[in-house]
Amino acid sequence: MAATIDNSNATLDDIIFKDKNKAYGAYLLRKSYQKVVSTSAGMGVLLFAGALLLAVLVKALGDSNKKKNRGNSNFNGFSYTSTRKES
Repeated sequence: MAATIDNSNATLDDIIFKDKNKAYGAYLLRKSYQKVVSTSAGMGVLLFAGALLLAVLVKALGDSNKKKNRGNSNFNGFSYTSTRKES
């Protein structure tokens, strides 16, 4: 005898798997699909934002080091300070 499904609360998965073996695995995969996709998309966005933030921080720190050491150079242990005036 076929199981009856209340159509007002039935999902597409419930209708498709009405007379089929739900323990086989495909039903569980379809039920958890939305959660897996949402989690994956969220992790992808966070990973991208983290990489972007890291690039911005590295650039900002690199620029501050260039400004701090402007005019000074160290070549083979000899320190040289530029006497040229910057405008």
